[in-house]
Amino acid sequence: MKNKILGALLIIFVVGLLYNLYNANTKITRSFEATKELNNLMLSNKDLNFMMSSLKPMNNDHIKTLVKRMQATIDRLSLEIKNREILDQLKALDILFSKKIALAEEFKSTNAVLNNSHKNIFKLFIFVENIVEKEDYKQLVHNFIIPMQHTSYTNKFFSKKDIEYLDNLLEKNNSSNMTLELFVAHLKVLNTYLINFPNLLEENKKLNFEKKTERLIELQTFHSKKNIASIKIEIIVFLVLLIVLMIFIYTLSNSLDKEIVTTKEQKKDLQILSDGLEVTVKEKTKDIKDQQLFTQALLDSQEQIVITTNGNKIVSANETFFDFYAVNTIAEFLQEYKSECICVTFNTKAPTDYLQAKVDGREWIDYVINNFGVIHKVMITRGKKDFIFSVTGARLPGSEGVKSAIFTDITEMENSQLELTEVHKHTKESISYAALIQSSLIPTNKLFRNYFSDYFAIWHPKDIVGGDIYLFEELRDKDECLTLVIDCTGHGVPGAFLTMLIKAIERQVTNKIITDPSIDVSPAWILSYFNRSIKKLLKQDDKFSYSNVGFDGQVMYYNKKENIIKVASAKSDIFYYQNSELSVIKGDRHSVGYRDSDINFEFTDHIIDTSTETTIYLSTDGYVDQNGGTKELPFGKKRLKKMLEKCYSETLADQQEMFIYTLEDYKDGFEQNDDITVVALRTK
Repeated sequence: MKNKILGALLIIFVVGLLYNLYNANTKITRSFEATKELNNLMLSNKDLNFMMSSLKPMNNDHIKTLVKRMQATIDRLSLEIKNREILDQLKALDILFSKKIALAEEFKSTNAVLNNSHKNIFKLFIFVENIVEKEDYKQLVHNFIIPMQHTSYTNKFFSKKDIEYLDNLLEKNNSSNMTLELFVAHLKVLNTYLINFPNLLEENKKLNFEKKTERLIELQTFHSKKNIASIKIEIIVFLVLLIVLMIFIYTLSNSLDKEIVTTKEQKKDLQILSDGLEVTVKEKTKDIKDQQLFTQALLDSQEQIVITTNGNKIVSANETFFDFYAVNTIAEFLQEYKSECICVTFNTKAPTDYLQAKVDGREWIDYVINNFGVIHKVMITRGKKDFIFSVTGARLPGSEGVKSAIFTDITEMENSQLELTEVHKHTKESISYAALIQSSLIPTNKLFRNYFSDYFAIWHPKDIVGGDIYLFEELRDKDECLTLVIDCTGHGVPGAFLTMLIKAIERQVTNKIITDPSIDVSPAWILSYFNRSIKKLLKQDDKFSYSNVGFDGQVMYYNKKENIIKVASAKSDIFYYQNSELSVIKGDRHSVGYRDSDINFEFTDHIIDTSTETTIYLSTDGYVDQNGGTKELPFGKKRLKKMLEKCYSETLADQQEMFIYTLEDYKDGFEQNDDITVVALRTK
């Protein structure tokens, strides 16, 4: 693009230079022609002497000779004017002046013009100036004088005074303003005047030939200097343009050389790049082929069936597909199943949630892709065996309408799942039955009603069965009873098994008390008995024991006849209200039955006088350890105390609702952490 612009500029520059050279040559030629014309117009010394001698009386021969010479000069000049096509202009002016004369004749009668020609000249000038807009005076003179060369005009309209007026008018013009045409016209007027007015030669002083000769020389000198100055300027401009052209050509040449070098270097670089690109293309092609082989080998190594399809036609498949359907090619599959779609092998008798060729009005592969995250299963029957596959799909990038599908054989897993479902169902039924057994150990409300004026019990296992349990036993007479609230290790089935052991030991303790009236019932002794029994039964009496279970809990003995309550606690605090005052009994910091529990540890009895109304609260740690709230912290003993202070005077039925709803509100959607047990008893 740059070279084209430079070439266009060079062409424009050369054309301009040639045009200037042509103008200079034309002006030089015209200068020579003008000089020649002026030389021809100049009167020789002989003619001048002859004219000067005409101051003396002249005869007709002299007049004829002078007229002949002047006519010859005019003829030569007319020939030159013809060559430069000036006569056409003079003729046009002649026609114009003829029209002006016609107008003048309309303006004045012919006789008036003839009688007063020298006066009418001035009127004619004024009239012409009025009818020709903005035509300068010089042009008016030119247009007026040119027709005077015609004898008919001169004889008809011009007198001696008119000629003298025009002669003086021409002499007033500066030589620099005297054109060649005006001077020719001037000579022709004189020539015509001499022919028509020969008597004027007697007064030839008024013709001022000598002065006109000087003016002719001035005119020649002025035009020569002007032409020479113009030629010099043209030559200087030509030289400047020539120098600029040479500089431009030199600069352009250097630029082209640099561009040629640059083009060669670019061509070389392009060749190197082309060679490198060719090598790269070959390498990439090889890599693509290797990747295709690798991908196909990878797909063939998969145990899943992998195909690409548009939904109606199999595009490609791996070896697992061909092995499963016992064919070698897709064409054989078509021949065997009369279709190119794998969906023809889907079992139409499969469960309703299994895939079919069309699902909800869509192709099976589109349904799988659009329902991402859902497990899609399909049943394919081969022989007499039903195979179950999970199906996933995806759209392949860059392949319009082609999708991939992966069929994973989950037949064994489904069968195992069915077996597991059956086992789970059986286990759940067993656990539910165990829950019935465990719940049968829970005391009835009737037993509490025989000893206490008011009561409530909250027992919420975390699972179907739990490790929390509360027990109630009547002792030697209707005045004594025993209440236990136990939190065994763990929850669910393991905890529930341990509660069965606790119940068995509790029955031993109760039988001992009932059969021996001399025994002073002591909750502390009961906890110690549990501690020794669990460690021995579960072989947890040394540090190398495999088992490590036990419980935290509370034991309460109540004798309504004597108005006393005895309590002992393993790690759990006991709250009770008397006379609107809340009291707390701290439990011993020792658990029951664990491998590291001291088999000889002695727990502590605490006695409460119930001669006044007493409300006592026994609980496991599941209530206060429940997480919740905005900070996800345990409910805590502090909140429990505040709640008791608000509701201690309420009936225990109302308090039970407050216990349940307050904890549920605090949980705020959190899962239950542990088994929860709370028993509240109010003495009569």
